Amino acid sequence: MNTVVYADLLFLIDFSMDFLTFYIVSRILRQKAKLIRICSASAMGGIYSVLSLGLTEKSAFFFILDIFVCFVMCMTAFLEKSPKRFRRMPLYTAAFFVVSSMLGGAMTAIFSLFNRSVPDVEGGREDLSLWVFGFVAILSGLATMLGSDIIGKSGRSKFGRLCIRLGNRKMTLEAMSDSGNMLKDPIGGKDVVIIDRSKGRQLVPSLASGDFLSLPENVARSIRLIPIRTAAGDSMLSAFCPDEVTLEYEGDIKQIDVLIALSKDDMKDKRIEAIVSADYFT
Repeated sequence: MNTVVYADLLFLIDFSMDFLTFYIVSRILRQKAKLIRICSASAMGGIYSVLSLGLTEKSAFFFILDIFVCFVMCMTAFLEKSPKRFRRMPLYTAAFFVVSSMLGGAMTAIFSLFNRSVPDVEGGREDLSLWVFGFVAILSGLATMLGSDIIGKSGRSKFGRLCIRLGNRKMTLEAMSDSGNMLKDPIGGKDVVIIDRSKGRQLVPSLASGDFLSLPENVARSIRLIPIRTAAGDSMLSAFCPDEVTLEYEGDIKQIDVLIALSKDDMKDKRIEAIVSADYFT
């Protein structure tokens, strides 16, 4: 029995599956990735699937090759100029393998189910029919849309209460999770929480006004300038290290080790007084 495989449709299906896998992994690990990067990595996976059709021999070498290709694909999708990001590549690769295996198993089951209804032809029942390939390709696209919607709902902003203590002063703020807040102290690597500037005036008046010379000695020693990039261009935020920060979310209270930065302007939504990395809302 000969097996007929349409390389163009195989590429399309594998591209769709890899794209969905990368999207799910990025949402699970709360790591943003540019669309062009995900498309490039998915295209690499599609090309590798087509080329690997000729690799009939199964050995440890080809298994290692599969892992290497997945590692390169993950680097293409997620790696940027950050040593810390590179150290997480094994985690991204493992997550890609797990999610890809789950999706692949589901697609294989669907493919087998519908391929049973293909009538016998001269080439035999094991010919991979064009209509089955097309159906699975369309199904992959629909799965991508459905998965995006489901995961998008789970990735919605969460709200909690942030308590900051600095010396004798203590303040509680309404906090919102934001997966886009990836600010870190370039010196110590601590995550940075952004609070409303008007609240910062109450907590550290001298810092909010830019009068660094009037800062208390214990605060002045911990001042950091955090580089940020916005649509308006590059800028700096003034941040300090508080004595204690706790986050209350869904009845749980946990202490977090972060820096506190004051927003450039007062936050427009008065219901939100602090923006915290989504990693702490777990």
